[in-house]
Amino acid sequence: MIDLLSYPVLGICGWSNSGKTTVIEKVLLYLAEQSLSVVVVKRDVHGINLDVEGKDSDRFFQAGADVLIQGPKQTFVRSHFNHQGELALSIPELAARYDFVLFEGHKNIPVPKVWLLSPDETAPPEGIENCLAVLGRDEDRFSPIKKLIKQRLLESQARTPVCGCVLMGGQSSRMGHPKHLLPHASGGTWLEYTVERLQQVCQEVVIVGRGDIPDSLAHIAHLPDAPDAKGPLAGILAAM
Repeated sequence: MIDLLSYPVLGICGWSNSGKTTVIEKVLLYLAEQSLSVVVVKRDVHGINLDVEGKDSDRFFQAGADVLIQGPKQTFVRSHFNHQGELALSIPELAARYDFVLFEGHKNIPVPKVWLLSPDETAPPEGIENCLAVLGRDEDRFSPIKKLIKQRLLESQARTPVCGCVLMGGQSSRMGHPKHLLPHASGGTWLEYTVERLQQVCQEVVIVGRGDIPDSLAHIAHLPDAPDAKGPLAGILAAM
């Protein structure tokens, strides 16, 4: 079963006239300022009518095919899937492609969400799960949503292991030593210095390549180069 709560997603939910579009526009501008890619998943209970009836792309769709239309600056995909369960299953794929996934509506999908109150509403409807905040029409909505997005991103990053790989090999004819064993200003070798820096930000560090390593790094995994490749690629393939 997919744990949808672990992905960088947030639902912006509320009835019509609750201000969802205005809030999402502000959120998108903020995410763009952070250089983050984002996708908005929107639900339209009245049906979707984006194609032109009778055009070849519409005829292909009516004949049963999913259709991808590509233009100079945009791409449009028209798909037949329409089940809530299928949408939930697509979240891992969306999260792998985008830094953040926003849901507009979709109040019943099991993702973290905020509920935007309509002017005549005092509380969200019963049965809304994973609701992290309820925000009124006249209060600052952007700030708490921005805080939640930061939290969701940090939680998602914390669940994603970050590993480091040091590629070593090659002689330094000028220095008379392997490059990775050349002394560093910190007192150790360049290899020791590099491993130490990576350990500050990585959960695991490995060393790949031929050559001796200092005794201080004997506890670090040391992998041989991949046999069917040369140069840095041999080390990269070994680490993968």
